[in-house]
Amino acid sequence: MSIAFIDPDDSYFYAAVFLNGNLIKWIVEPWPSFTAETIKGIGYLIIEKLDARTKRHPMIKDKIENRIAFLMKLGVRFTTVFPSEYKGSVPKHIFHKRVLLNMSLTDEEKEVISNIPERHRADIMDCVGNGGVYFKRLGKGATKCQAI
Repeated sequence: MSIAFIDPDDSYFYAAVFLNGNLIKWIVEPWPSFTAETIKGIGYLIIEKLDARTKRHPMIKDKIENRIAFLMKLGVRFTTVFPSEYKGSVPKHIFHKRVLLNMSLTDEEKEVISNIPERHRADIMDCVGNGGVYFKRLGKGATKCQAI
């Protein structure tokens, strides 16, 4: 079963898709063109919850919650996690360096990551890191999202 780690921002659907614990692809899809086809074949979604910073912006919060509701309507199984549940209080740029240094990426995974457009890199790397923690590839225990 493939598992996608999702970072839903206000404009794009970001995902890192893992199969058998290995990163196989990333997805960047503008929300207006997002369809069920985007996540076809993915068995489970682990969606990043809104953090305190986003909650201060009600319009963004509403947009993201509407998008999560859309995913629910598609009938996909999912759970949600706060960023702190997979990266702790570590700043993004340090967490991303740890992902690249400590995840023992295969050549195929390095190729997948090398093709991420720079402007979407931070969001996709959050998803990749969440997967790394989930599959215990970063030397930490799994997050609560392990219970699927």
